[in-house]
Amino acid sequence: MKLTSFCQIILFIMLYSSSTFVTSQDSCSSKLQQLQLPIPFDTSSLLCSSVWPAHSFILRYAKASSDVWSFIFSFPLDPKAYAAIGFSKDGSMVGSSAIVGWMPSPGAGGMKYYYLGGKSKDEVIKDRSDLYIMNASFVPATGSLGYLIFQLKTTQPSSNLIFAIGPNGQFPDYPSYDLPKHIDETSVTIDYSKGGSTKNNSKLNLRRSHGVLNIMGWSILMIIGSIIARYFKERDPMWFYLHASIQAFGFLAGILGVLCGLLLDRNLEVTHHKNVAFLIIILGFLQVN
Repeated sequence: MKLTSFCQIILFIMLYSSSTFVTSQDSCSSKLQQLQLPIPFDTSSLLCSSVWPAHSFILRYAKASSDVWSFIFSFPLDPKAYAAIGFSKDGSMVGSSAIVGWMPSPGAGGMKYYYLGGKSKDEVIKDRSDLYIMNASFVPATGSLGYLIFQLKTTQPSSNLIFAIGPNGQFPDYPSYDLPKHIDETSVTIDYSKGGSTKNNSKLNLRRSHGVLNIMGWSILMIIGSIIARYFKERDPMWFYLHASIQAFGFLAGILGVLCGLLLDRNLEVTHHKNVAFLIIILGFLQVN
């Protein structure tokens, strides 16, 4: 009897935990949760897109009139971090206008606009935007969800959107409201004629190419070329041709990997990493000569 009661208690805890987790997540198949404040526009025709599944970011949108678009951006509050949505001309962060929402504690939420003029702290300007934003508010909902609700006065909003999540426990704070550097970001392309989005994979592919080419060049081919020169000299002249060709291919792969890294450097602050790359190029050049 005691074992049966214990199993029932465990089952109840599991079901309760599961239901709590579900209510803290939003999805395009679920309805908008009950909000503390009324939404200032019609939500019946909103389309929906899961713009960042890794962080459960959901964007709902609709054309309210010929020159007004309505948006509801939902994100979980559990990570205790700010969430941001930005409208970009080309999919990059620099030059974008962002709307940021956060809630460090119950009833203490905040919302700000930022113009992302560059990567430095001074170039991220609060209360400035290239967007004409109307009826904007940050509204917490039941189930640890936050809603950024706003309208844009434009005939056609940019289809290139960027999203970011901040570091845990760090928020824009009074009086400066400086925006802490995000810990993760992504960019998507929205098709406003239907519910859906396409993740921009160019940066991801560039990162993969950077890693694979550097590993193949500096860590595998260059080492194989050195091993051939050290242990296979008795197979003259085959060893020399193999050594030279493998070293050359390794050096070329490494250079291409560094070039991919330099392209990524336009959006990342990796000064020390870049300095190591230049040192490796110099050592590699000495190795092949």
